[in-house]
Amino acid sequence: MTLPPRPAPFEAIRRSSALRLAMRLTVVFTCAILLAGAVSFAVLTEELRGRLADQARQLAEGLAQSLRQDGPDALSRRIGGYTAAVDDHYSLYLFVGPDGQERAGNMSPPTPFTGPKILRGGHDMKLLSAEPDERDHSFAAYGIKVGKSWIVAGRDTVWIDDSREVLVQSIGWGLGTALLLSIGVAALLARRSEERIGRINAVLDAAAEGDLSRRTLDAGDDDIGRIASSLNVTLDKLELSIEGLRQVSNDVAHDLRTPLTRLRNRLEPLLRRDDLPSGAAQEIARAVSETETLVRAFNAVLRIAQLEGGSARPEIQKLDLAALAADVFEMLEPVAEEAGHQLGLETDGPAPILGDRDMLAQALTNLIENAFRYCSAPARIVVRIADAATGEILLSVCDDGPGIAAADRARALQRFVRLDRAREGEGSGLGLSLVAAVMRLHGARLDLTDNPGAGNGRPGLCVRARFPAPGSARPGA
Repeated sequence: MTLPPRPAPFEAIRRSSALRLAMRLTVVFTCAILLAGAVSFAVLTEELRGRLADQARQLAEGLAQSLRQDGPDALSRRIGGYTAAVDDHYSLYLFVGPDGQERAGNMSPPTPFTGPKILRGGHDMKLLSAEPDERDHSFAAYGIKVGKSWIVAGRDTVWIDDSREVLVQSIGWGLGTALLLSIGVAALLARRSEERIGRINAVLDAAAEGDLSRRTLDAGDDDIGRIASSLNVTLDKLELSIEGLRQVSNDVAHDLRTPLTRLRNRLEPLLRRDDLPSGAAQEIARAVSETETLVRAFNAVLRIAQLEGGSARPEIQKLDLAALAADVFEMLEPVAEEAGHQLGLETDGPAPILGDRDMLAQALTNLIENAFRYCSAPARIVVRIADAATGEILLSVCDDGPGIAAADRARALQRFVRLDRAREGEGSGLGLSLVAAVMRLHGARLDLTDNPGAGNGRPGLCVRARFPAPGSARPGA
């Protein structure tokens, strides 16, 4: 059976549903943080502006109180002391007398105003003795008119800008760290989930290839753990069902083989009698042939059961597959010529493998006889023994017959399966299943493909078995 290719590890993690879910949650988390940051930014800006406006108002009210209590000269000295002590223009002061002339301060007089106002350097007023980088600052100012004089005080809004920059940087660093951490955790979770899913896939692949003995060992009460437990239960039930069916077929084959053999043995002596009625000899001969076909089918069923059940212990030894193929070729070449076929053998030299010679000879014979049976004469059947690039030994039997459709190739390896075009001919549908059982016992991978060298308008068929090199695998394990 040809299974769909598994993605590479990185590709599998990238396509993991756990990673996708984690990334979606990360996106939602990121959007939530950005939204919270935007709200915090707006709230912080408004709060800082409110505080600066209150400070400017309190400062202006304090200066106005000083003007009322101490007079204009004292206020001018007080403002002069402020501007002389601090020259960074963080605070803004201005005192304009009744005559409209500036009495004290660190800014040029703006248009008179009362109440809160944002003053921009170089636009609404000009800072006196300010450094170039301070001249365009904005201030949260507050103006008060006292009699015919008026007072302006303000605070530089650069503090708001600095605070907002710190907030943005904090959000940026925090968000970046959180994203890296969440992506890392998501990748780890996805890798762990993919490993668990990979173990489940391995069990499913083995089941698809006919091995129902494997189970998942993934414990847990999450969704993957529950799927693994359900899969184990399903495989247990399926294995019991298939084993029951196999046992029934094996019992039937065993119980019927003996009476059929006895029936054949009783019919064969009748063929040697001279007093048989006209046509009776032909009918008896046909009955003997049909009985022999049934006996061979039951023998094949029992042989497959022995191979799959482990009761048939192979005699593993080191052998030359090319020499074995040459012996089978020499035995079957006359049969091919008699049937009007051309049988060929191609080898690259010795092909050492570990295996049971009799079992492999029977499997190869089955493959060649299948080609004889289902290819119309004249057909060319070629047996090839070659070394694969991976170090494996490749055995192939290719013909230029009608082939097997890709959708039917997995079924063709099952017991008693006969494809539609083969139902009118002889056969029990056990030849390829017996070959598959022998190959599994030897650790060989069996696959069916079209024959690209058929060249007669028909797809042809190639049955290939890849044997592990000696020492790389233990046949029968």
